[in-house]
Amino acid sequence: MISFTYFLLQDQAAPEGPFGEYTSSILLLGMAVVFFFFFIRPQQQRSKKEKQFREGLKKGDKVKTIGGMHGKIYKVGEATIILDVADGVRMTFDKEAVRAADNGDAKNNKKEKDNSKKQKETEVASNKDTVEK
Repeated sequence: MISFTYFLLQDQAAPEGPFGEYTSSILLLGMAVVFFFFFIRPQQQRSKKEKQFREGLKKGDKVKTIGGMHGKIYKVGEATIILDVADGVRMTFDKEAVRAADNGDAKNNKKEKDNSKKQKETEVASNKDTVEK
């Protein structure tokens, strides 16, 4: 019976190819570069933007937390913020819990879509009037 270690101890021939024995090293290096640019670099950029956003928070900004709480910043501390979530109701959160500025974007986007739809309908109607004349 041939031992498993026999196969491990055998000399292996150098791979044949355009780069010779460096083929596997070049392949590993290429995979590392791809991994860096597709996974690590975008995460670093996202973290940098989030940090800048959190450092720029000031009293009066409307924000949304990771838990879905909407509120207006009442006070900004070094590591925490106090949100005014209702009349006389204030809650303390870590700055890390703030996800995004709450500018009512969903409502504004809906209004913009409605306005653009109405504008297109008006343009279509005016084009029909022009064609009929």
